[in-house]
Amino acid sequence: ATPMVMTAVEQRRINFLDMSDKDTVVAVAHDYPRSFETIRQVWPGTKQIVVINGASPNERFWRDEIQKDAELFKDRVQFIWYDDISFSDILKNSAVLPPDTAIFWHLMNVDATGVVYEGDTALRRLHAVSNAPIFSYDDGFFGQEIVGGPMYSVHDLSSLTAGVAIRILGGEKPGDIKIPSVRYADPKFDWRELQRWHISENNLPPGSQVLFREPGLWAKYHWQASLITGVILIQGVLISGLLHERRRRRVAEVEFRQRLAELARLNRHSAFSELTTSIAHEINQPLGSILTNAETAELMLKSSSPNLEEVKEILSDIKRDDQRASEVIRRLRSLLKKTPFEVRDVDLNDTIREVIRFVAALAHGRDIELRHATTSA
Repeated sequence: ATPMVMTAVEQRRINFLDMSDKDTVVAVAHDYPRSFETIRQVWPGTKQIVVINGASPNERFWRDEIQKDAELFKDRVQFIWYDDISFSDILKNSAVLPPDTAIFWHLMNVDATGVVYEGDTALRRLHAVSNAPIFSYDDGFFGQEIVGGPMYSVHDLSSLTAGVAIRILGGEKPGDIKIPSVRYADPKFDWRELQRWHISENNLPPGSQVLFREPGLWAKYHWQASLITGVILIQGVLISGLLHERRRRRVAEVEFRQRLAELARLNRHSAFSELTTSIAHEINQPLGSILTNAETAELMLKSSSPNLEEVKEILSDIKRDDQRASEVIRRLRSLLKKTPFEVRDVDLNDTIREVIRFVAALAHGRDIELRHATTSA
């Protein structure tokens, strides 16, 4: 006879006495109390658990088994059974469940009216209308409609079954291969369903896995964000460099103007030394005139009948010569004063006249004749 490997069969549905030495089984062991306890932990305040189960002979068998385990929670949770109504009525009832209710999905192959449902067709319809979270023990339903919980790992069960088949192909007798019944794997939960029902991850049992977690903005747009950040950093460096260069140039410009002003002042000092003779002449001339006019006025006032008109003219001459001397001194102070460098418009005609007056005495002393002609503004 051909060896046979049965897998994913619940241990309570196996009659080991009917198995031959050519048969072996990778059985599973449902742990409904663990499922119900997980529901109460994950969905705090649960007072009702609606059990969705079909009406076929196999499903009725499991109704009795589930009910035995439900008795352990009779003082804490009320169990509601929908295996005696049509699936259409199940959908209607599930849409208006109280907020302290959770749904445990077991099987739905045939409903109470004899309608057959294949795969997860019924579960998808329930998920679309239910106002309570749906839990299950079957990994095959995970990833679309259920919140999660402790359940069998299809991957682990398949790997274990494949290992048994390899052992048989290697010559080992099937009847000698005894595999302990597979228990639920660590709980796993669908992050999307947790978000939908506002279930905190703090409520999950220790060791739980949370799958289908949607990445955050940074994880989703990592390279775009990195590129934008890089561009901003480069722009920041360039702007900082330009600002630093601008400041350096402004400092250099200010220093240049300060040095230029200092150089101009030194040049004025040097020119002052060269123009000492002319400056002395410019000052002595009005001072000499003032002295002469003062002495003349004094003599006239001592006479018995001074000519006051002539005295008045002499005083006017003294005033004019005083103003002339004051202007020379003012210009000397302006020449030697340390002032900031300033760019402004000047009248070259006035500048030339001032220069001619300053150097006239020096030129005369050296037998130099100065001539100049000004233009109209």
